[in-house]
Parts: sequence; structure tokens; C-alpha cells
Amino acid sequence: ENCRHAARWMTLTTLLTRYEAFVCCDLVDFRRFRRMLDIGGNSGEFAIRVCERYADLSAEIADLPVVCHVGEEHVRNAGLAPRIGFRVFDLAGEAIPSGFDVITFKSVLHDWPDEIVSDLLTRSFVSLPAGGEVVIFERRAWDVTQFPLTFGQLPVALFLRSYRTPEFYQRELTRAGFMDINVTQFVLDMPFIVVTAR
Repeated sequence: ENCRHAARWMTLTTLLTRYEAFVCCDLVDFRRFRRMLDIGGNSGEFAIRVCERYADLSAEIADLPVVCHVGEEHVRNAGLAPRIGFRVFDLAGEAIPSGFDVITFKSVLHDWPDEIVSDLLTRSFVSLPAGGEVVIFERRAWDVTQFPLTFGQLPVALFLRSYRTPEFYQRELTRAGFMDINVTQFVLDMPFIVVTAR
């Protein structure tokens, strides 16, 4: 029953990610990475799109048990199970596993309060090797009077108060110890940001 309910929401997030991921792949050169950890990676759709473009990259999805269960089938159906695995993970406090040279957060940080996001970024910095990178791909806070919502955006508009400014991520990444912080802003269905840091 839990899997059935999770799969319904994951159908929407997977469909959105299927098309959003291409933009991130255009903005971030994943060729320099070999192992990606996608924290809160949901169905694995983001990892699928990145791994399809970069044949030398393998990925692991870290998420809740029921999400991992549903995601494993999605990745198998995409034919990428040998390169994309799943790991049950508690975002709120578990140590981030090492052995990865890039950690990605795709549309997950807005689900968590500031103090947990700050802690996640600190734990990411600790787990990455020298030269490792973090990639944050999120909708960003915006003024709805200047960028009005459409009816089709209502599911993601539920999180409107949770989306953050680029400055928030820059500040927290700096506090965690990261350097070379870069922010790219663009508009898809809503305003987005990609933030990278080493």
C-alpha cells in the first residue's frame, strides 16, 4: 500500500525530472566524474538521464525505503540497473557515504528546514574527496506577482514557500567549507537554479 501511494506521487516527479534533467546536463559537465550519489533521488530518473548522456558515470540513489523499492523497478525498466543502484538513507542525520566524486540534490532540499539543509551540505563536504563537487538543482524563490502561476503548476506550487534564494545556498555552501561556488539561474515552467561548488 505504501509503495502504491508513493508511486503515484513519483509518477509526477519522474515526468518533470525527465525533461528538467536535460538542462542540468547542459549546464554541468559530468564527464569529470565517475561515481555520483543522488541524495533524495526519487525514482532514479535524474540519474538515468545523466548516465544516459555520460557513459562512464555510475550512480547511487539515496532515499527512503519505499522510494528505493519503487525506483529500482523504474531503473530496471530503463535498462540501467547495472550502473544505477539504490541505498536506503536517512537524510535527517545519517552520515553521507564516501566513495563518490559528485553529490547531487535534485528537487529535494526544498522539502527540508534550513538547519537540516545546512547539516546535509556540511556532511556532503566531509564525505567528498578533494576536488569533489556538489550540484544543487532546484526551483528558486520568486515573486508570483512578476511570474504568475498557471493551473498546471499547482502540484509544485504547493511548495512555493519552501523554495529558496540562490543566496541561501551560497551562504550555506560557504559555511560548510565549499569553494568555487557558481550559480546559474534560468526559467523552465518556473524559475530554477543550478548551484555547483567544490
